Amino acid sequence: PGDAPATSIGETVGTVERLRNLKRASYLMTNPLVINDPAVHRALIPSFNTRASAVGLATVFAALAGNGAVAGRGRVLTEKHCRWLQDQIRMSGEVGAKAFEKVSASGEVTSSSRANIAEVRVSGQTWPLGFRHIPFRRRDGSIRPGAFGYGGVAGCLAFCDPETGVAAAVLVNELSVKPKAVLALLRVLEEAVPELGHCITEGLEADWTCRWAAE
Repeated sequence: PGDAPATSIGETVGTVERLRNLKRASYLMTNPLVINDPAVHRALIPSFNTRASAVGLATVFAALAGNGAVAGRGRVLTEKHCRWLQDQIRMSGEVGAKAFEKVSASGEVTSSSRANIAEVRVSGQTWPLGFRHIPFRRRDGSIRPGAFGYGGVAGCLAFCDPETGVAAAVLVNELSVKPKAVLALLRVLEEAVPELGHCITEGLEADWTCRWAAE
């Protein structure tokens, strides 16, 4: 009992320090001087310092969406791996699709559907095998569970959809609070490839926006 106050103080100090470190990390991750430092480029920092061109990323995702080969580019990945990855993500996406189907056609989210979507995210279904589900709604209201990719800080996005064969990547040169380029691309794709459907951005925009810069 006599040690309880000290433990409580220690936990409080530890929590405060962790919050301070998170704030520092948030600032560093959106500081161009840090992001463009050669030492950072050489480091292996998961989900942070990938360096590629938009064409390069789109090519990789085009391979992932098909059999591993891209016309004019040759074989990028093995067909066995790509088919396995597509199957795993599609099966995982079917769980998320059931939750999203409770979202109204107008895009409004009810309290019950929010709870279902949150449950899916907590269960790890949102990020299967390191990729994020990119849900699209068909014209009949159903959710297509197979598209996947990931969003990057400042409004970047790379994704593919094995069902339609669509693969795209958007990389921006300047930090942006709003993912304008990504949203514009999604609108163009929705019109050009009707079978792709309308992208459900609920819960996704936080990945694309530069939240820390806004704070």
